Amino acid sequence: MERFICITILIFLFSCSNKSKENLKECLDENEVEFLYEGKTIFEEALVKFYSKKNLAENYKVYLEDLTIASDSLVMLESNTKALQFIDKLRKLNKIHSFWTINKTDQSILKQEDYEIAKGNYLSCLESVAKTEIFKDFFIVLNDKGVNISSAIVAESLLHEDLITRMLKEDKELLSIYVAFHMYYESILNSQLYLEEKVF
Repeated sequence: MERFICITILIFLFSCSNKSKENLKECLDENEVEFLYEGKTIFEEALVKFYSKKNLAENYKVYLEDLTIASDSLVMLESNTKALQFIDKLRKLNKIHSFWTINKTDQSILKQEDYEIAKGNYLSCLESVAKTEIFKDFFIVLNDKGVNISSAIVAESLLHEDLITRMLKEDKELLSIYVAFHMYYESILNSQLYLEEKVF
């Protein structure tokens, strides 16, 4: 009986994942969708290995808590070999700009470049796939030109009133992709960019 229940749960989770994947394929290139899911899987494996909590939702919560306080432990998490290899793969295949754009800040005191979520078709696609109104509204705000919200603020809002638990139930695939790509990998890319700028 336990085996039957486990198999039923796995089939349900797999079908939910496939449905989200199919929805993304309606508005993104098939290879881009595969990259989103590959990156999400690598990120979740890194979370489980690094935080060692009993379930994935708890690992997400601890990660988001670390983001809100800019914990030093994030440096170790971001040095995950598979994650770095994944970013190198995206670079070699010229896919970085499918998911991120470089925002250039040019002020008299500060000259800086940062990766941020790609506006336009990519964000519109994420918005169209979102099931919760909160996530749809969030993507609409992000898609407005000039709006860039820090990962720490997004993490804080997800932790507020345990929003992440609700969103993991209703929009798990999309939330996982967003956190993986626009918090975790984006932070790695920005760290690499910062190091490159210091060298030159």
